[in-house]
Amino acid sequence: MAQAGFTPISLYYSTTAAATPSAGNLVAGELALNTVDEKLYFKNSAGTVKLLASNATSAPVLSFQTSLGGLTPSTATTGVVTLAGTLNTTSGGTGLTTFTAGDVPYYAAGTLLSKLAIGTAGQILTSTGTAPQWSTLSSVAVTTFSAGTTGFTPSSATSGAVTLAGTLVVSNGGTGLNTLTAGYIPFGAGTSAFGSSANLFWDNTNSRLGIGTALPTVKLQVNQTTGTNGIRIYSSNAVTENALQFYHDDTKAVIETTYLASGAFKDIVLNSQGGNLGLGVTPSAWTTLKVMQFSGGASFAGFSNTAYINANCYFDGSWRYIATTNAGRYEAAANHKWFTSTSGTAGAVISETQTMALDSSGRLGIATTSPTSLLSVGTLGTSINPAIQIGSATNSSGSLYFGDGTASDTYRGYVEYSHVSDALLFGTSSLERIRIDSAGTFILKNDYQEQTYTANSSTAITLNIVTNGTDQVITLTGTATITMPTATAGKSFLLKLKTGAGAYTVTWSTVKWPSGTAPTLTSTASRMDIFSFFSDGTNWYGTTVGQNYTP
Repeated sequence: MAQAGFTPISLYYSTTAAATPSAGNLVAGELALNTVDEKLYFKNSAGTVKLLASNATSAPVLSFQTSLGGLTPSTATTGVVTLAGTLNTTSGGTGLTTFTAGDVPYYAAGTLLSKLAIGTAGQILTSTGTAPQWSTLSSVAVTTFSAGTTGFTPSSATSGAVTLAGTLVVSNGGTGLNTLTAGYIPFGAGTSAFGSSANLFWDNTNSRLGIGTALPTVKLQVNQTTGTNGIRIYSSNAVTENALQFYHDDTKAVIETTYLASGAFKDIVLNSQGGNLGLGVTPSAWTTLKVMQFSGGASFAGFSNTAYINANCYFDGSWRYIATTNAGRYEAAANHKWFTSTSGTAGAVISETQTMALDSSGRLGIATTSPTSLLSVGTLGTSINPAIQIGSATNSSGSLYFGDGTASDTYRGYVEYSHVSDALLFGTSSLERIRIDSAGTFILKNDYQEQTYTANSSTAITLNIVTNGTDQVITLTGTATITMPTATAGKSFLLKLKTGAGAYTVTWSTVKWPSGTAPTLTSTASRMDIFSFFSDGTNWYGTTVGQNYTP
């Protein structure tokens, strides 16, 4: 309570904890209290409310001192306080007040650091024994330098400027080479040297390796120079010494596997894990069968104890054409089978025909799949080509030929059925010898004939018993000259001359008649004179059998 007789003076105040007077509630220089926080505020000339004083728990600094080495004040001080001095190393400072760019600080002694000013270009940092210093290289002596590496000099302690010379050898990690040719690959040439040669060449531009050549044209090219120098892929263990070799023996290219210890040759297995082999071609889409396919459509295949030889076909569950043309194949197992087909489109399913079969009993069927005898020949339908042909023949009308197979395509013997004359012919030396005609007449050519040869002739008649047989009938159509066949010992024939219109005459060549006089022909029309001729190999002898017959 206020003292009696006094008027109390009260400041603007607040009883709310942490409340701060707003600038709008005070005028410049006016004081305000927070009686709970025990804080005194005032408004400055800038219009800002400031804390002027506080209670003992948050009292203002009344005195200041520092215990950091080198800084003042070091005793309690009130009022405005200014730190001065230089912070020593004992308190985490440097003891230095200034630095120039490039200065190097270092510990000198006591509690102080010192600094070394930056040196000049090219100098190196050395020591005096108590402090660092900058030194030039020319003034620094090399007292214990030795290359210590075979191929380099100097090899003893040297001072001053040092120049290494020589070539570092293999034993010290070098190559022993002081020059290299582009692309040459270094190789060990001894205990302390490398070598290089055009025989081992790397073409980095095309990523090609050449062995025996400096001009490889493929990714790996090995040039063989003489004999069997080629490629050997070698494997060895305690039991075997095997090699796979590729080389040329000056006459041919060779691929072989060898057991080197004995020189014995081993098998070569391709695709032992499966897959097909293409020679000059990518194999077609084969399934089931394992195959070796060649360019041009030929292939060898096998499956389940059956071998296949195929032309222009492959199997993917069905037999299909490789290219657009004919196809054929052969199967060999207990039975042998041959198949043919007409031309088809590449990739299409083949409609094939089995044309021949050989069964396990040795029976061969041609144009039949079920032979019932050692040789069974099926029908040829309406074809007039031979059913059976052995050797070569020029006559397309017939059945059985026995040929000599010569390049001239001349058959020596044949049994032929003539589709044209419906006759059965037997021949040798390409000539017909025996004939059975459609009427059943048996004709033995050149020696004996049961059939008569007939012809009409006028001015020139040449008799031929080889072609026309030994019983010939000639009807005259005019006056004629008759030329005899070549005289052959033992040959004979019968000639029947019909007079035709009559009054014709003939002149005989090379015929000897009885008493040297040729007979006079019957002059009556439509009559017939019969003459017989025999030969001794030099001459033909004629005799008149009878004249003026009415045929």
